[in-house]
Amino acid sequence: MAKSVRVVFIGGASMTWMPSFAYDFLTCQRLRGSTLVLMDTDGAHLDVMMRYVQRMRDKLRADIQLTATRDQQEALEGADFVITTFMAGGHEHWVHDLAIPLKYGIMQPAGMSVGPGGLMQGLKAIPIMVEIAQQMEKLCPNAMLLNYSNPMSSITLALQRYSRIPSAGVCPGLYGYLGRIAAALNVPVESIRYRAAGVNHMNWIVSLEADGRDLLTEWCSYTKSHSPCTSDSYESKYAASYAGGIDVISRTLYELYGAWPTPGDGHTAEFVPYFIRKGVDIGKYGLKHNYVEHRIKKREELWATIEKAAAGEELSLVGGYQAVQKAEQIIASIVYDEGRTFVLNLQNQGAISNVEDDVVVELDVACDAFGFHPVHFGELPLPIAAWVNLYGAVQKLTVEAAMQGDRKLALQALLLDPLMYSFEVEEAARMLDEMLLASKPVLPRFFAG
Repeated sequence: MAKSVRVVFIGGASMTWMPSFAYDFLTCQRLRGSTLVLMDTDGAHLDVMMRYVQRMRDKLRADIQLTATRDQQEALEGADFVITTFMAGGHEHWVHDLAIPLKYGIMQPAGMSVGPGGLMQGLKAIPIMVEIAQQMEKLCPNAMLLNYSNPMSSITLALQRYSRIPSAGVCPGLYGYLGRIAAALNVPVESIRYRAAGVNHMNWIVSLEADGRDLLTEWCSYTKSHSPCTSDSYESKYAASYAGGIDVISRTLYELYGAWPTPGDGHTAEFVPYFIRKGVDIGKYGLKHNYVEHRIKKREELWATIEKAAAGEELSLVGGYQAVQKAEQIIASIVYDEGRTFVLNLQNQGAISNVEDDVVVELDVACDAFGFHPVHFGELPLPIAAWVNLYGAVQKLTVEAAMQGDRKLALQALLLDPLMYSFEVEEAARMLDEMLLASKPVLPRFFAG
């Protein structure tokens, strides 16, 4: 017999995630009778998204109740699970997070995890996420929280430091990359066996095989036969990155360390200082600065499709992420106390033996009625463990800077990041001040009084 739950989506008007989240839940027979609550402060977009999801439900004839609200307290009351997927400050402030560092010579492709952009994302998002978790303690104390917002690692650490609510960070990056490899090498993805661990957006595949085949060796050879895309068009680079090949940076690190970083060069390059440091032309690696510009354009296209579908025109699933983020599968494993494993983000707790216990890592985690339990991994190769521990220190400084509104801690976090190693302290401080000022409306703790 199916078990019903109340699942709340904070950021329920997200055009990037909500359509695929909804599809996954609407087609999950094990959660029949459940209620999905779409909560968003943007009433106009929320109304359109609600009509879109209702049409999808009717077409699928799904036994799921739907409701929408702009009131967060109303949404959280009685929740069993809360899923967060929003960007603090929106895309207009994300633009500053990449444009200002560019003036100082740093060309970040994404700027959502680490580097100057990742730091700013954390300073904006962490206090909001902690407030949500603390509100959950009052309104739904037995609920669990799955966070899909970035920067994944720092937000997850903040939630686990400042709230009693069981929580984990979820990202489809590794699953998506395994899908790329499977498609390129003509291997059924369900046959792949892997060992992987690291931090979000820098998760290292240590071994990969299927039916006795060493897929890492094959993948390395495959990427060597595919050159980086040299087109100036972001659309061309973006499309090529999912066609297989390209990953020159990831392959270089694999040949150096013996493990393959995922989920692709656009993220990988931001974690090490060798490829996009000050003064380097990232175009030679097939990368283009400022993913946010592409994201804004794609959002406009996605929203136009959603509006048409909501108004009664042809209904199509936008986003293309269905069944990859696995939220409904994680929830089902918890509800039915199955203990299935998923790639999640949470504090290490000894799972990786040469990484500090309180560093947020991404690895296999068992999910059951008691919560989230990291699966023992063992040791990472020494240099990789060193990178993970370093970013663990950046995580901790970012969390405390965000919660205290402390510029000095923010500067320490920034200077510890490898992308900043070519900067003088005074120059880094000027850049930080400019970035903080640009996002002043969404950084109240830094400008209190």
